[in-house]
Order: sequence, then C-alpha cells, then structure tokens
Amino acid sequence: MVLLLAGLLGLAAAARAEIGLRAGLWYGTQNVNESKFTTVYGAAETFVALPYVEARFGAGWTLGAGYEFGYDRKGVFGPYNYPAEFRMSGLNILAGYELRTGRVAVFAQVGIGLYAYKQTVANPIVTDMPVDARKTTGVAAAGIKVYPANFIYLGLEARYVPLKVKPYDSEVDLGGWRFAAGAGFVFGSR
Repeated sequence: MVLLLAGLLGLAAAARAEIGLRAGLWYGTQNVNESKFTTVYGAAETFVALPYVEARFGAGWTLGAGYEFGYDRKGVFGPYNYPAEFRMSGLNILAGYELRTGRVAVFAQVGIGLYAYKQTVANPIVTDMPVDARKTTGVAAAGIKVYPANFIYLGLEARYVPLKVKPYDSEVDLGGWRFAAGAGFVFGSR
C-alpha cells in the first residue's frame, strides 16, 4: 500500500510538471461580415476583449477557454430611423498546438464558440419581434507569441468565426475576423 501511494504521488508530480497554466487578455478589432450592418450601425468593425485561461500539456498541446465581449453597436433602423442596438458575446473553447523555439512561439487552435446575440429596435408599432438568440459554431485562431521572460508573453492573434444565423426569414452573417494583440502570464514550468 505504501509503495502504491508513493507511486501515485510520483506520477502526480510528474504530470503536474508537464502542465503549464496561462492567463491573459486579447484586445483588438472584430468585423462582422454582414453588409447590412453598415447601413444600420455604421462601421461593422468594433473593439472587443477576450480574457482567457489556457493549459499547455507536454511538448506544446494546449487547451483553453475565453469569453469574448464588447461587440456593442448603436444605430438607426428603417425609414423612420428607429433607435437600434446590437450586442454579441461568446464563450470560446479551443484546442491547439504551440511550437516554441527560444523566446518565440507560433500557435494554431481550433474549437467551438458559444455565441449570444441580441438586437433591439425601439419601434412603438412592432414590439413582438425581438432578436435574442444563441448559436454554436466553429472557431479557428493562429498567431505568434514572444516571451521576454519565462513568466510573461506578448502576442498577436488572428481569429475567424463563421457565424451565420437566421433570426427570421433571411440569413444574417455575424461571422468575421478578429485581429488582436495580447499579453499573459505563465504559471508553472511551461
């Protein structure tokens, strides 16, 4: 029993030594593909933030999660210029690989995004057609990180979300590119 317990403790220590945890924040621009957005909300691009946590296993495999928020737009809708507001946010869960050589690393990740979107239009005549929905889609990201010290990194990332929704009769493309800069901390040996 003592040998079994010692063996399990040794395996746990070895496994923990092979796992590194990270926490950081990406901040940058997000664009929505839908061309009708510029008519209602002006520019389809805005700034978003994505705080995240990530675990790195062994030689470079990663698993992480982050919450993207900040896509809030205000505009006017229809021929009578009713005030309108659109909000979108999403939880991203990604797995990938990071190839690190010295102080520089490149990475690629794929996963799923659980997005919520809501549009309100202040139309006193039509009040029974709100848009408040959720959709799950794929997510892909790639980028580069620079480690000026072993416990901190700076990076650039490109992320694409293909998010087509159909709140009513026509399909709307809420997907698009996000380009961001970020920084994070490394906890543990990786």
